[in-house]
Amino acid sequence: MQPTTPDDPLIGTQIGNYEVVSRLGQGGMGVVYLVRHPLLGRELAVKLLTADWAKDPRSTGAYEIRVSLSLTP
Repeated sequence: MQPTTPDDPLIGTQIGNYEVVSRLGQGGMGVVYLVRHPLLGRELAVKLLTADWAKDPRSTGAYEIRVSLSLTP
């Protein structure tokens, strides 16, 4: 069972080509959502960073590297 916040305004909206299905968690860096591509049915987890983290180029650059490495087959 996935934790969700019914009053979260992003649930049911779109981020890029993906529909926000539910909220998976929240921490110091931001909020993690389960998203689904409507045509492909592919599900992913997306982390939206807080304003403080998003403003710091050192933290976002390091985070982008970790994401790229996790997506490399």
